[in-house]
Amino acid sequence: MTVSHDDLNRSLGKMEGLQSAMEKRLDHLERTVSDGFDNINKGLDKIDKRLAAIESKEAERKGAWKIIALVAGAVSATVASVVKYFAG
Repeated sequence: MTVSHDDLNRSLGKMEGLQSAMEKRLDHLERTVSDGFDNINKGLDKIDKRLAAIESKEAERKGAWKIIALVAGAVSATVASVVKYFAG
């Protein structure tokens, strides 16, 4: 059996069709992966914003704790001085 030009053309046509189908599938896969990465980046941006807000609140809380400790120290020193003055 010999291979004719028609057989070669038919085989090349099949290969071109398979290649086109593969290119379409790969393009679809690339779009899907790209969209997935975009969604991940958006999610990470949201997490970064929430974390920044939490860190800001934590810094405010630490500052408030220092002021409360300072006021408590001043009050206890004042009370100790008053008790010493009246007791002594």
